[in-house]
Amino acid sequence: LHGNWKFQWPTTQILQNEAGMKDSYRELHPEVLENPGITWSTVEKMTSTGWSWTIPEPQDRIDYIFYRSPLLFPIQSYTYQGHATVYPKPFHWKNDYPSDHFAVITTFRLM
Repeated sequence: LHGNWKFQWPTTQILQNEAGMKDSYRELHPEVLENPGITWSTVEKMTSTGWSWTIPEPQDRIDYIFYRSPLLFPIQSYTYQGHATVYPKPFHWKNDYPSDHFAVITTFRLM
């Protein structure tokens, strides 16, 4: 998902279609619009001025956990931002969270 548009990133397609990798988050959350998995940006407000007012920026999913093993099965996957309030710019200096990305956390079952 890119700015509320479904978009197939070329690098993601190469990993999945040519290298046989699976996206652990998307395996468990296949509905892109219902579960976008946005991981960036934690401090920029969603705006409608980017791309000539056609795409709200910069809310994107740019963090992934890819895997390739017949022995691994994702059983839980979610984005994590901590428990504290995340302040957007210009108050981002108040944040305890140490990144401009949210984390992706996946629990796998090893068979």
